[in-house]
Amino acid sequence: VAVFLGAQMPKKESYIKQVIKTAELIGQKGHSLVFGGSSSGTMAILAKAAKESGAHITGIIPEFFKDIADKHNDVLEVVPTMGVRKERMAELSDLFIILPGGLGTLEEAADVISWKRMGIIKGKTIFVSYEGFYDSIETVVNRMIEEEFILPKVKEDIIFVKDASEIEAYL
Repeated sequence: VAVFLGAQMPKKESYIKQVIKTAELIGQKGHSLVFGGSSSGTMAILAKAAKESGAHITGIIPEFFKDIADKHNDVLEVVPTMGVRKERMAELSDLFIILPGGLGTLEEAADVISWKRMGIIKGKTIFVSYEGFYDSIETVVNRMIEEEFILPKVKEDIIFVKDASEIEAYL
């Protein structure tokens, strides 16, 4: 299970709880975690909680960040660029969870959705729209369907949940 999320610490503690819940579910359900490999912000919290819940952890980190790799990685792959990192995470995963994050998280989500549509990867993408964080993305996806820029079947592979506990049904 790949998890994309922000590297910064969020303003609200409640976002941290969503990260921890996601990690716990991945471990408790016997899945492996694939993530950006960093010890920064919410990534470190994700890795620690996943490890404590029994998940095998694969971190994929670009060369220029290798000095901040998280200590909880069971496997650490150092890759040349952020683009290669994203591609490698997608290759290793069959489910993609998008937790609240910044512009990098948004870019990662857009790429995995596009790659799925092109048949390059398999798996669904789940947006954890905690406190409405990704509601506007859901609105845009619905508008794209209404205006026939994308086919309605795209919604079969893009799931929006309101709380991390809801991802359990997809694990």
